Amino acid sequence: MKKNTKVVLTALALLASTATTPAVALADTATITASETPALIAANPTAAKTNSQSVSMLLTKTGTTTPSESAMFLGKSADVTVENGKVTQVTIHVSGNTPMSKGQDMSKMMTSMTLNGVEGKQANVAKDGSSLDFVFAGEAYKEGKGTIKFTINLGPKSMQEAADVTLGAVATTPAKTTDTTTTTDTKKPAKTTKAVKRTLKHNAYVYNKAGKRVNKKALKKGKKVSTYGKAVKLKGKAFYQIGKNSYVKKANF
Repeated sequence: MKKNTKVVLTALALLASTATTPAVALADTATITASETPALIAANPTAAKTNSQSVSMLLTKTGTTTPSESAMFLGKSADVTVENGKVTQVTIHVSGNTPMSKGQDMSKMMTSMTLNGVEGKQANVAKDGSSLDFVFAGEAYKEGKGTIKFTINLGPKSMQEAADVTLGAVATTPAKTTDTTTTTDTKKPAKTTKAVKRTLKHNAYVYNKAGKRVNKKALKKGKKVSTYGKAVKLKGKAFYQIGKNSYVKKANF
């Protein structure tokens, strides 16, 4: 009887060890997978790259090819920020340096603006209101013809104005790509040129020799800036060189 009992117990022990073996193997496999997956993800980080570009902007009266008077305030170009091949921001500069608006506070005269249905926000307003930017989310960019609307306040009257806007194409392979921490190169030009101190009358962006804005931060009105040589033409506009491959629009001085 004791011998038979011993045989039965031995058989049960063998069955128990066989049944638990797969469970141990599965637990080990799950542990390895969970610990290795984060390492694989961390080994392939993607660094976001951004660049700023200037695109052409043609403003015409709605439904016609006649130039719109709004071009006097808004100019002929817009600045776009591109991140990983996608437009993430559009900036339109408003200047009060016109016979019609000279001496006016443009931040109060032009209080709102929408581009292709996207509302913009005022930014970089000059202390005297003579210039400012309207900044839009990337969805506002549309290559080709679209619509721009804005509110004009003249004394007690408020008018809603609209125009057709045609934006140029964004370069798919920009000459220079930088990250969001790019700083302006203010080193002196290689050639020895006498510096001339000039005072900014408006907030001003810095551009490279290709006529493209190099960063988002503007030089503030009232700042004294050293310029080198005579004004040069970049994309049909006059610029002063302020450093190596760094230029500011002459109209801002």
